[in-house]
Amino acid sequence: GSNISTTPTTPFTTTYAYVAAAGYSYSVGTVAQFQIAGTGTLTPLNPGTVETNVNLGALAIDPSGKYLFAVGSDINGSISQFVIGSDGAITPNSAPSFSSNTFPTSITFTPNGQLAIVTNGATLSTYSLSPTGSLVLINTIPTSTNTAISMVVDPSGQFLYVDNEAVSTISEYSISASGTLTPESTIPAGYLPFMLAISPGGFLYSAELGSGTITQYSINASSGALTQLNSFPTGSGAGSGPRCIAFDPTGAYAFVGNVNDGTASQFVVDSATGALTRNGPDVPAGGEAMQVAVDPAGRFLFVSNFEPGTVAEFAVNAKGMLTPNGTVSLGQYGEPFAVVFAPWHAASQ
Repeated sequence: GSNISTTPTTPFTTTYAYVAAAGYSYSVGTVAQFQIAGTGTLTPLNPGTVETNVNLGALAIDPSGKYLFAVGSDINGSISQFVIGSDGAITPNSAPSFSSNTFPTSITFTPNGQLAIVTNGATLSTYSLSPTGSLVLINTIPTSTNTAISMVVDPSGQFLYVDNEAVSTISEYSISASGTLTPESTIPAGYLPFMLAISPGGFLYSAELGSGTITQYSINASSGALTQLNSFPTGSGAGSGPRCIAFDPTGAYAFVGNVNDGTASQFVVDSATGALTRNGPDVPAGGEAMQVAVDPAGRFLFVSNFEPGTVAEFAVNAKGMLTPNGTVSLGQYGEPFAVVFAPWHAASQ
């Protein structure tokens, strides 16, 4: 849930949510599109889903909120490009998709929106964003481990962090203004790090699928170097399978999706140290919690459940605690992975 680099500064009434789903046949994927009602309920747009020609694994919206990108997580993986309309509905861009000829697993943007970076397991590709919302390849570099899964860009846009799940490390790259990635360092991480996130407070957190923990790192402002600080158990413990972490826009609260437990864990974030403290019991998510995402106003949390193909809805109260708020089924459209939101100003274009 770190793909959006803008948060609202004024109230808004309309926000749109997009969910990437793998097709049950794994030959087709869909993007389900919704409006978030004032109550936090996901209401399908028309059409409710837009098909892509490949199994989907990740979504990203550029910081302007005008364009959505979906990457296919298989060997013939492609990147599908969409325009977000004023009504929130997506339509294929003039260059709707192109093959990456690799195994893309995630996509993210630099905060200024000028660069997109795609992880392809064994490589990292950097793209510029054209004025019409198409990705233009700048360069591709090999990764040191061939196991890059997810990544996050620091708020300054100068550093990229990539988790290498199979070998349990995190790699740092510097990002030049022209889009060149330069390897800087690789450090040990907890067992099977799956998703990285940087909190509004400026700390990096790694959800460690194999160890049942969230590990926190400080980021050196000048070099981007990571220093491990603490690890925090999540879910029921070692076997809980934390796959993802998200923060509310203020950075005061954190939420973790535990894929093995089928729960969302809730934490208070210490404003000075970034330490996580449990904020009430784990909340059942109704399935395999693949991703947690907080809406841009911090009012609602959504959890995508790969099985049974649902999105669980929660309200977030003033103390950062979750209340179940319903469930949406993707039905025949597949098994959801990622959830992203159009930034608030996209709705008023």
